[in-house]
Amino acid sequence: MPTTLAAEGCKFWAMKILTVSENSIGAQLGLQPGNKIEAIDGSRVRDIIDYRFKISDENIVLRVRQDKVINEYEIEKDYDDDLGLELEDFRIRKCANDCIFCFVDQNPPGMRDALYFRDGDFRLSFLHGHYITMTNMGWKELKRVVEQRLTPLYISVHVTQPDQRLEMFLYGKDDHLLSKFEYLTENGIVLHSQVVLCPSWNDGKFLDQTIKDIHQFAPVARSMSVVPAGLTKHRDGLPYIAPVTVDYANEFLPFAEELADKYRLADGRRFVFLSDEWFLMTGNDLPTLDYYEDSELSENGVGQVPYFWDQWKSGIAELSPKFYTPKRVTV
Repeated sequence: MPTTLAAEGCKFWAMKILTVSENSIGAQLGLQPGNKIEAIDGSRVRDIIDYRFKISDENIVLRVRQDKVINEYEIEKDYDDDLGLELEDFRIRKCANDCIFCFVDQNPPGMRDALYFRDGDFRLSFLHGHYITMTNMGWKELKRVVEQRLTPLYISVHVTQPDQRLEMFLYGKDDHLLSKFEYLTENGIVLHSQVVLCPSWNDGKFLDQTIKDIHQFAPVARSMSVVPAGLTKHRDGLPYIAPVTVDYANEFLPFAEELADKYRLADGRRFVFLSDEWFLMTGNDLPTLDYYEDSELSENGVGQVPYFWDQWKSGIAELSPKFYTPKRVTV
């Protein structure tokens, strides 16, 4: 039987239950859609990561608001048993920056609202590989990342020199990026980083220093991707950024490969990776899959085309010969 608490209960935001699986622990407790989880073991549940982390114990105390009553359930279960609950999505944290190259600011008018929202949420970085700058992360969030082992994370570095960061991020103050890298990597949080390259803003000596600064935290800081800035015609009122042209890319590629050779991991593996655009833009052959080693950065456009081409060739080889007969279809 649950323990019933005062009707007022906790004042903070609680996570709503959307569905309860049949024959689950949640169903056996009598939990229903619309009930709200206020706490597990006395601490509030902020999101699905918190929920998964806190229910992993064999003995938990679940506090739930059911109508106007708050009940506490003492649960004994196996370590890996789920409660069978689907919870509402968490509130996404907004990016704290106003980066000069932000693609959101370059969207045309009249599109759906979601395309104008700039997310900067470390939870999305862990769950879905979103790149974040960490400027909106204080030590409380960093400690949570370490405590809950939210690894790997994907970090948009762009440039490490404080004055240049202020100019590019338009954030307003030093965000102590390298201190955050030091803390996270010392605690075993794997970090993949990237630079969105803007000619005259963070290339040349700035790029060399940026890679050097992040490379010192290798191998836990696992990679640095270099991606050319994407510019659209919708840049009214935004700072000028010179486009990455074919000529620029042809000059940049040898320099980038020098940096890649200069900053390798201790075991010889690559640390610096170039996105596919550099090769496609210049007409150079795309690297073989060996170039990308174990980086797993294809979702960031680093090796996406070679991986696709490799899968395509493998798939074609497995087709039955009868598929080579020309056919006409309507889609």
